[in-house]
Amino acid sequence: MISFFATVVAYLLKYAFQRPRPFKNHQDVSQLMEAGNFSFPSGHTLITFTIAFGLYFCFQKKYFLIPIFVWAFAVAYSRIVLGVNYPSDTIGIIVIAYVLNILFF
Repeated sequence: MISFFATVVAYLLKYAFQRPRPFKNHQDVSQLMEAGNFSFPSGHTLITFTIAFGLYFCFQKKYFLIPIFVWAFAVAYSRIVLGVNYPSDTIGIIVIAYVLNILFF
């Protein structure tokens, strides 16, 4: 349920901000993969952190959560390296994913 709500929020934010992708604004950023129209928010990062925070609020067992958050941060970092999101896109969406989970739980 929360993943569906997070997807709707991402879609609404994407068209509200309409921030161009880094490879469109900066000549020194290489486009390493295909991407949609707008950069903020990072949908991949939103979904992974929504899942990670959801599991954190449900279980709170550190040995279980460390690999989940490593995976989520790896996804966020990969979006920056691929040139499809700015660092602020991923940081902002981590905060939004946390707030969505607080509201949900």
